[in-house]
Amino acid sequence: MKKFIIGMSLIAVLFAIGFLGYAQAAESPVSWNVSVTPVSNYIWRGQKLNANQTAIQPSMTVGLKNTGLSANLWGSIDNT
Repeated sequence: MKKFIIGMSLIAVLFAIGFLGYAQAAESPVSWNVSVTPVSNYIWRGQKLNANQTAIQPSMTVGLKNTGLSANLWGSIDNT
């Protein structure tokens, strides 16, 4: 379990660092946000779905600055 959490965290950090150089190079009309959130319990509509196991919830949002349009990808990965 710890190896899985560490691995997913490392992937998220490397992904963010890869885009850091691009963001500093020039002002882009595209904005983005990447996050990984560890959670202790996943509850959907009042029901526990992962038997009190930890889960990781990655999210990535990409938007066009001048238009107000954006798209979000979200997921939940449990370790059961």
